[in-house]
Amino acid sequence: MEAERRGPLEPRLFILRVWCEKHTAGNAWRASVRSGDELERRHFASLEALLSYLEENLRPEVETAGVAARADEFPI
Repeated sequence: MEAERRGPLEPRLFILRVWCEKHTAGNAWRASVRSGDELERRHFASLEALLSYLEENLRPEVETAGVAARADEFPI
């Protein structure tokens, strides 16, 4: 797997798609993301779920490099 060959803090590629779905109860933002080393696209029904996924995928590399990995320190 490509992710295992990458060193800590090496650049990551995420392909992000964001759109608004219109519903009778109101509009809702949706997102999908694909990591550069994955073929599968993941879908999210909220911004919070998307950010949680990104943080989970970036945190191990940040912690391996000995850098503080608090969510509020990620410049997303």
